[in-house]
Amino acid sequence: MTQKIRWLIAHEPVDLFLRTANAFAEHLAESTNGAFTVEIYTPTEYEELMKSTRDSAVGSLTDPMIEMEAGRLEMSQMHITELAKWHSPEFLALELPFLFRDHDHAAKVLEGEIGQKMLSELADKSPAKGLAFTYSGGFKVVASTEQLTKLSDFKGHTFAVNLNPIGQDVVDLWEGTANTFSIRDFVQHVNAEGSTSDALVTTIPRYVSQFQASNKKYILNTKHSLFLTSVIISNQFWDSLSKDIQDKIVASCLYASRLERKWSVEEADEFANPEVHDKLGVTYTEMTAEETAKFKELVQPIYAKYKDFFYPGLVDGIIQS
Repeated sequence: MTQKIRWLIAHEPVDLFLRTANAFAEHLAESTNGAFTVEIYTPTEYEELMKSTRDSAVGSLTDPMIEMEAGRLEMSQMHITELAKWHSPEFLALELPFLFRDHDHAAKVLEGEIGQKMLSELADKSPAKGLAFTYSGGFKVVASTEQLTKLSDFKGHTFAVNLNPIGQDVVDLWEGTANTFSIRDFVQHVNAEGSTSDALVTTIPRYVSQFQASNKKYILNTKHSLFLTSVIISNQFWDSLSKDIQDKIVASCLYASRLERKWSVEEADEFANPEVHDKLGVTYTEMTAEETAKFKELVQPIYAKYKDFFYPGLVDGIIQS
């Protein structure tokens, strides 16, 4: 008998998350000889499903964790700041600016002992276990209504950022104003008529998917932080599986996560080609080595601020990996 896995794409942009879910589904079907099918829901589809199967209308998408606890979902993909809310503040450490030297360093941390510890311990604090980290965009950039090329240009601007304290701290050091939104509400507010944000922190794949039609036609690639998500699986479902199937799910998830990170990097590299970003009417620049050095120095107070916030040795362990 074929067993169904219900996978919720928890937030936009759907296209970035859909390909990851599909890659996982194809790999798992092959490794289990079709024993599992993955039923993928977009946010809109799941909201409609909730409204049609419950007594009262649901105004917004429920947290995937809550749906897993209720036994209505098996898998999803969530941003690390959303996971941090489930008594797992260590996920916020991954938001620290210039924490990762490059993609190889990130892979070593995320797939190594530190990353796997975060993912496995999530099960002790929430209704789900983490399986693998994904980029959903890669390194962050700043998109704005006027060209910003150096740190001094950031002063006085209003930046839309994801709702997390470290993102807020970075904007404060820029001497800008932070408009903070949850990952689910981010696009709606940034693209809304009358939005007060004249700049935003995003990634290139997410910009292309969500913001290229906006008035923010200037991109400065700061590469100061990674946009990280994680594939998660319901504890209830996980515990019902044999060790052999658990191993196959982990292998399929690792396969899909590596593909997803590869795609994110390739799309960012492709966008840097003038033929690509010029066609979209976007002015693209990369932060110079001199400005990057200044930026790294500027954010050192953030490391001092959070020195005792995370468990001992976490940040140093990531840096030294």
